[in-house]
Amino acid sequence: MAPRERNKTLTALAEAEPVIGATHREVQRLQWFLSESPWEHEPINDQRRAAGDRHVAALRNLFILFTADR
Repeated sequence: MAPRERNKTLTALAEAEPVIGATHREVQRLQWFLSESPWEHEPINDQRRAAGDRHVAALRNLFILFTADR
């Protein structure tokens, strides 16, 4: 995930203006969905961690190829 895509606020995820946009209906619906949905967080976190591990491994491989080529 690119740095600008991490740690977004709920208002930013809904692409609304900060402060004023937080009261918009779409932002409130997203808040309700995220807070009231009956999902388990562990499978989502496991999937996120696995994707991060794959990203780190790919970067490590690129670094090895780059340094070996020199």
